[in-house]
Amino acid sequence: MSTSSYTAVNKPVVSKDRVLPLGQRLSYGVGHIFNDLCGSMWFSYLLVYFVGVVSISNVNAGIIMLVGQIADGIFTPIVGLASDRTKAGACKIGKRKIWHLIGTICLSVSFAFLFNLCLLCNHKSEEWMLIIYYSFFAIIFTFGWASVQISHLSLIPDMTTKNSERDFLNAIRYAFTVISNLMVYSLTWVFMATQLTSQMMESQKQNVTTLSPVSNQSLSTWCYSEHNVSLATPVTSYNKFSVNDAPAFRNLVFTVVGIGIFFSIAFQIGTREEHITHTDTEEKEIIKWYGWLKVPKFYLTGVLYMTTRLIVNITMVYLPFYLTTTLQLPKLTIAYIPLASYVSGLAASLVVKPINKRIGRKQTYILGLLAVLGGCVISQFNNATEGYVEGLAFTMVVLLGIGSSVILVTALAMVADLIGDNNESGAFVYGSMSFADKISSGVVVLIIQYLQPCGEHDTCAEGSRFYRTVQSYAVGGAAVFTIFIILSTIPALKAKQREPGNRIHESMFSCIFLMSFFH
Repeated sequence: MSTSSYTAVNKPVVSKDRVLPLGQRLSYGVGHIFNDLCGSMWFSYLLVYFVGVVSISNVNAGIIMLVGQIADGIFTPIVGLASDRTKAGACKIGKRKIWHLIGTICLSVSFAFLFNLCLLCNHKSEEWMLIIYYSFFAIIFTFGWASVQISHLSLIPDMTTKNSERDFLNAIRYAFTVISNLMVYSLTWVFMATQLTSQMMESQKQNVTTLSPVSNQSLSTWCYSEHNVSLATPVTSYNKFSVNDAPAFRNLVFTVVGIGIFFSIAFQIGTREEHITHTDTEEKEIIKWYGWLKVPKFYLTGVLYMTTRLIVNITMVYLPFYLTTTLQLPKLTIAYIPLASYVSGLAASLVVKPINKRIGRKQTYILGLLAVLGGCVISQFNNATEGYVEGLAFTMVVLLGIGSSVILVTALAMVADLIGDNNESGAFVYGSMSFADKISSGVVVLIIQYLQPCGEHDTCAEGSRFYRTVQSYAVGGAAVFTIFIILSTIPALKAKQREPGNRIHESMFSCIFLMSFFH
């Protein structure tokens, strides 16, 4: 690597034994809750809402999500670079926290519009108007999301250089991510159950409601038909969404925005962005932002992070369709079954740190991928006609929750390891890592929506098999591909951070892999 990619500075060497106070850890952890709440709704319910409630076609719903993902992918490295170049102590709150505040404002003014019916449209409006309307707010939302995400991640290398402390910050960050998802699914359960009860009472008043038992003797045992049907009519509306569900999503999104604003204020007040105490100084060379483009390990870590997020995102997006279309479970299952996934994920996030320390990042990552593959196998063989379908669904999401938690926490720790002491360009690294993640997720979702076999809006028998294939082979295929990558790049991932003058001599194995991958 040319020496122009580095700048020699007298850089503080932070005490390796420094442990952050508990209050600082917690205030940092809640700083990403707004993003996590919005991200959970975005990936779990956006397509369900657009296709089922707003009645946008499958492909156009995928286009809106792709627009948001592309915007996010573009904004993320730009925000990262801008954050790195922002002067320390900007606006007296810090170069990272100012971007966090900007992002919070954007989230606050845009996200609620995505889960409310179009204010400028009516029943005669063309679908292209809906695409433009929702894409506009998706772009504002993703800019805010990127600003919060990158500024929050970039604080980790700034706050400590101790690897175990960074692991803990990543773990507590993910723990709050899990808690945020638990809040979203719990609130969804409450608001949808309330909506169903309200509709039942209204239908009873009009004498048009028919209560009908379904095969599963569980939470999904008794469902209702929203239409005027007889007892002999098969009940199918209990697992389909319609415009009647709009109030539940409206109440959910307003509650989410309120909670997110509260915790963002707590982060701004409780997290102090300042120079941490150091004990000595020595001359070091730091990597400029464009210097990372010449480091092979930068690309290897980026590919791992991309596939990790792809596994997590595709699982979140298509789990509701798998539950309601493939397994023919009631609408309420999109709330309470994912709860099991995130409870197990929360438990897993608490033990990732000691596991990483004991067996290493690579081995921990592979264990997480094996748990994901176990969930994919169950999703392939679970059958809606069997009496234990819901039990297997819970087992599947528990495995997926554990696996997703382990690989995501470990992947973030790998990124922090890559940055090392190069805090000045840390936000650019995180932004670049997220770029491929956003674009790949958006493209894959659009492809899946395009391949959906049931036409514009309706479900069909082919759709049942289709979402089974997505949940098993698409997610499982990404997991297998990631295992191949991590096993093929062991020399590069095990290599210790080298002196700047020697970084040009990264493992030849890494270079060969990169050439074959990108060509």
